[in-house]
Amino acid sequence: MTRPDFLRIAAVLTLFLIPVTLFSEPDETMPGKIPAEILADWQAQGGTAEEIKASLPAGYAEKCDGSFESACHWRRVARMKPYMTDMKKVLYAKHFDFGGPIVGYLEGTRTARGSEWKAGSGLYILTMDNYYPEPEALLEDPRGVIKDPCISPDGSYMVFSWYKSADGGGFHIYEINMATKETRQITDNPVGLEVGDYEPCILPSGDILFNSSRVFGMIDCAYTLVSNLYMCNRNGDWLRRIGYDQEHTFHPTVMSDGKVLYTRWEYNDRTRISVGGYFTMNPDGCMQNEYWGNQSDFPLMKYQGREIPNSGGKLMGIAGGHLAPYQGELVLIDPNVDRNRWPGNDNKSIKLLAPVRDAPMDPSDALNGHDGGVKWTFQNPWPFDEDNFLVSYSESADNFKVYFMNADASRELIAWDAGMSVSQPIVIDPPCPFREKPLLIRPMADYTKKTAVLGVANVYYGMGSVGIEKGSIKKLRVIGIGPYRTLYAFQQAIAGFSVNPVGVAMSSWQIKTLWGDAPVEEDGSACFEVPANTPFYLQMIDKDGRMVNTIRSWLTMMPGERWDCVGCHENKNEAPPSFTPTAVTPKPLNTPLGFEGTPMSFPKIVQPVLNTYCISCHNASHEKGLDLRANPGMDSTLGRIINGSYDLLTRRQRQYVDWITQMEKAKPRTRFPVSGSGTSPLANKLLKGHAPQDMPPEALETIFCWIDMMVPHAGSYSEGMSASDSAAHDSYMAEHRYKHAEWEKGNIEEFIAAGQWNSEIYQTVGVADPGHSDEPNMRDKVAGELRVIPFEGRLIVQCPGTGIISLLDMKGRLLKDVNVKEVTKSGRPQAALPWIMPSGIYIVRFKSNDVVRQRIVSSL
Repeated sequence: MTRPDFLRIAAVLTLFLIPVTLFSEPDETMPGKIPAEILADWQAQGGTAEEIKASLPAGYAEKCDGSFESACHWRRVARMKPYMTDMKKVLYAKHFDFGGPIVGYLEGTRTARGSEWKAGSGLYILTMDNYYPEPEALLEDPRGVIKDPCISPDGSYMVFSWYKSADGGGFHIYEINMATKETRQITDNPVGLEVGDYEPCILPSGDILFNSSRVFGMIDCAYTLVSNLYMCNRNGDWLRRIGYDQEHTFHPTVMSDGKVLYTRWEYNDRTRISVGGYFTMNPDGCMQNEYWGNQSDFPLMKYQGREIPNSGGKLMGIAGGHLAPYQGELVLIDPNVDRNRWPGNDNKSIKLLAPVRDAPMDPSDALNGHDGGVKWTFQNPWPFDEDNFLVSYSESADNFKVYFMNADASRELIAWDAGMSVSQPIVIDPPCPFREKPLLIRPMADYTKKTAVLGVANVYYGMGSVGIEKGSIKKLRVIGIGPYRTLYAFQQAIAGFSVNPVGVAMSSWQIKTLWGDAPVEEDGSACFEVPANTPFYLQMIDKDGRMVNTIRSWLTMMPGERWDCVGCHENKNEAPPSFTPTAVTPKPLNTPLGFEGTPMSFPKIVQPVLNTYCISCHNASHEKGLDLRANPGMDSTLGRIINGSYDLLTRRQRQYVDWITQMEKAKPRTRFPVSGSGTSPLANKLLKGHAPQDMPPEALETIFCWIDMMVPHAGSYSEGMSASDSAAHDSYMAEHRYKHAEWEKGNIEEFIAAGQWNSEIYQTVGVADPGHSDEPNMRDKVAGELRVIPFEGRLIVQCPGTGIISLLDMKGRLLKDVNVKEVTKSGRPQAALPWIMPSGIYIVRFKSNDVVRQRIVSSL
């Protein structure tokens, strides 16, 4: 018997045991003494005994003895009873409130601010045999901090983050056996380094995804650590980086379709304030993509999101701010209505909860205040459905408590502590909120490869292209971002809200490198190779080499991944048109400008062009003072040596050059060309005859490319620093980031040597566990496999029975439905799906009344 077969049988047997362990009725008897904390919360909610009794269903009202306590008790039973089977056992964490004056401060290492640290914590279990449970300590540490619990799908073990002492080496991931309470450490500090590993998430494969400060990065606008997503197996082996993001990622959780939901905070070529959207990715790191709100002005930050069970992908999460702690308003988000929210967009994709109310249509006041215009009253929701949930709540944002709460704000206190907050409630019986193990998506990452493939079906399709003339885009410019800012920075000058800026105020946040360009076919398609594990973005370029539009986010692709975009900001809630793009075979990027692969440095790349073609006229003798000679000098505001020519060209925006600034709103642009070379007076003048006759197109595009990258000056964070600062910066990079990257490289080599994804568990791909239905007579119906066979431009799908076959893209959008009617000679039902689709990865799903099966297929 293979391990997957064993797991399936175990799942069915477990389900047969559920009526014994889960559905026993809790004791409704009113206790002789109500806990003082619960009584005080009842009193705080207001109302008289008569008023409360009158609001109860008749069966409960009859049981009231007339006292305030009795009325509140039966109200508590009426509120909680429908959900007691869903929270027979509830776990919560007790620790101080995390988060400082900006989003962050979660890593807990000595390099973070010590003032954010308070010791004392624990994990506790509430056994909900009645409505007034007593907590049982699962694990306590009076000198350290324990947080971020995540239960395994079968409930047998849990992972969490633990900082064993305030003087120790940061948070690390631990596992605890739920039966024996034995703990073991999974991650640790690499030799000579100190890191913080936290917010672990158990993936359907059993691997662990978590946030970590191993990037040795620093928030662009503050002296605060950055953490990104990493992965390892249950033993801590093969630890490797999955996210390559500018700022923090937050709170990964698994969704019912097997994808990982998380928050990504970013601000590439736009405001830093309102760009914390919900993202999803496959468990191996592939298909990293926006889920909701990456272009929304409200909320400013979105985090601690969880999928609501059986809701079709709706989320419950926290709406926070930019200059704000790790808490905020409770929100319900329906991405099926719309994927973003901005002024003038009337789609009701987001609601504020407890009480229910509309989100603000114009968040401009909130943006000005940086606090998001929200109250700091909620943390860590655990939804049962759209209206009922567990949540950590505090009216005063001090000493949070865990409540069972309704969307209308009615509540019942279930966990509290007089000394510090309790939060992070999770249900451990049943352990899986979706009542079935999430689908296991076949890994696409192949670490033997160094590149990935991106296909774009049609650059003219989508909201980001409305108004762009078809045929006007000749190529896609591909720009790499990074390396990102490190913890060490020259800390004397702050300009443009950027610490140690690489350019003039409001210019580029990041170091940028032109990788090359990809030709766009007449039908708008392009297909090309890109380096893996490196963030990048695309710009649409016209016949003159000028930018028409640009991505103000980024993509990161895993080794060996292939991803086919439909268009530019296409509506994720609409099925794309069916067509076959011309460009389907990936090609290397073109490198016509000569500096591809070299970070954009004004002194090293742009100044030589000016020296060759401009300074013969534009020098000290120029009648209007337009001196484009280098003339380097120390800029006290930037804290760098900069060229005088750079200062002249960028001193006043739009006088010579125009660029997207650091305060650009997140909403997609609708006027083209966007700010950049297409709107710069200098570019217009050069194209209209001012350029010397011997100035080649490549020299012109070099200047245009610099403008379109948001006019950076430095090509590295140490360029232009004093010798001592430069040496200190480079030394820190070598002893921290590069040292860890070399250690990680060894882990990946071991992963490859072990066969990568060779475990049998990865072979049962996209298959829901049988017996997930709540109907007992359906639990023993173990269906056959789903087979998908490409044949003559079609997909022949052999099914477990009669039902419906659906073709979906990896964003979950329905492309085609077919009823299963035909039966083969062997007696297997089958159907044929059309297969004229852009290259990429798709889902074939079979569904009947009692069976769901799906597989991942590729069109190459």
